Amino acid sequence: MNSIVIWILAILMLVGVFGLWVLMIQVIRQQGRILLRLDEIEGVGQPVGPQGLPIGTSFPEFQLQDMDGKEVTLASLRGWRVLIIHWSPTCGFCGLAAELLKDHQQNLRTANIQLLLVARESLESNREFALTHGLNCPILLCEDQVPPLVDAFQGTGTPTAYFVDEQGMVSRAMVIGPDAILELVEQVLSEPVERSRLAGELPLTRSRLARHGLSAGTEAPDFELTDLVRGQPIRLTDFRGRRQILLFSDIKCGPCLELAPHLAQLQKKSGQHMPGLIVVMRGSEAECREKAYSYGPDAVVVHQPNFDISKKFEIFEVPVAFLLDEQGIISRSVARGTEQILDLAKPSDVFP
Repeated sequence: MNSIVIWILAILMLVGVFGLWVLMIQVIRQQGRILLRLDEIEGVGQPVGPQGLPIGTSFPEFQLQDMDGKEVTLASLRGWRVLIIHWSPTCGFCGLAAELLKDHQQNLRTANIQLLLVARESLESNREFALTHGLNCPILLCEDQVPPLVDAFQGTGTPTAYFVDEQGMVSRAMVIGPDAILELVEQVLSEPVERSRLAGELPLTRSRLARHGLSAGTEAPDFELTDLVRGQPIRLTDFRGRRQILLFSDIKCGPCLELAPHLAQLQKKSGQHMPGLIVVMRGSEAECREKAYSYGPDAVVVHQPNFDISKKFEIFEVPVAFLLDEQGIISRSVARGTEQILDLAKPSDVFP
């Protein structure tokens, strides 16, 4: 009797094990079908997720304020290539992107590329973020995103970037994440660029010479513009007989605005021992006139409507400066950035 019970229990156990084995096979098959379905949805080697605006289409126009309350539109940036990044100061990936980008800011300006952050969150948090990470590019506040930008970034989160040409057209596919943004920056900085035609200007190829400016020993090309402070037309040749610093600046360039009071102070301290100062500014004429006084009472500040004077001197970055001798000859290689320009303004051979 006991042996019969044992056999019955053994048979039941075998049946249970067989049933469990069949169930496991069914689960594995079902899991396999799910994985195959996911592969079909994603597609091997096919891009997934938001694809962004097509290359060659217009980037949506916007009208936003920067951290100083100034209104910025895409139309106001015509003539610049623009790297537009959807940003948030509370995003850890944005913090990583900031660390990768901060050392490229001058290189981007040199290549006539405007780095532009379209940022979420408050003014205070963005200002603190910029200070912490050493960012000096424009940050446009977009706490409540306008519909065109929502469509452009397609709810991708932050950071997400577009590269837009001088006419406001998308020229690179949208990229997402700090590594992809850094790769995009390195690509556009490494490629030769032909700048699109501006109003009233012939096409200009950005050659090696155009990047580096006129060399020492070259006669400075003459030009005629109106002195913004005194309201009188001036020619560069009017200033022959005294050494001059010819400074190229831009109203949207942070280092340019920081440089102005230093030059004004140096003029006040050095008087006639310092070369004269002629500033060629880009930006709106009204804003340039407002900032003209910050260079000191003796400075001559003029406004170039497009890039006409920059084109003559074959350089498009800011701030840069040329030292001209008494005959109007460029006597030194172009000075780039605050330190080099201040050194140019007080060379030892100028002081008694």
